[in-house]
Amino acid sequence: MESGPSHERLNRKIIDSLYVEAMVLADEARSYFDRAKDDGIFQGSPLLRITLSCESIKVTTRLMNIVSWLLTRRTHFSGARVVQPAQFQKLSCAPTSPRHGLAGLPDEAQIIIEASVDLYARIARIDHDRALQPLVASPVRSLLQQIEGAF
Repeated sequence: MESGPSHERLNRKIIDSLYVEAMVLADEARSYFDRAKDDGIFQGSPLLRITLSCESIKVTTRLMNIVSWLLTRRTHFSGARVVQPAQFQKLSCAPTSPRHGLAGLPDEAQIIIEASVDLYARIARIDHDRALQPLVASPVRSLLQQIEGAF
């Protein structure tokens, strides 16, 4: 069996790390696309403008899906058991970005788009693996959480 986050038991540290990564990427994407508008990158050829606009929306959609998925799990791991693991929503589908269509975009745009696609793919693998292996509560882990909650 492979090792890696998709085959390990999800825990708060993994979720928090992925959440921070998603939020940093979301901030970088927002900053880049705002700056691109101000710097006139969107004033290039009509095809470039349309492609950048579409990719901006796709990146935003991907990241919103990721953050939503992660927030549900962060809430669960924080001890607020409003949503039980069996009720976790699946990661929503996100629009794809064909690599051949990105070739004419500025390098920074391509890096942000590819980073969002990569992060989405990693979360999707974890989501898929979690769906195949339902979370079984460990009595020892449950007891440890109760002790942590008491202090």
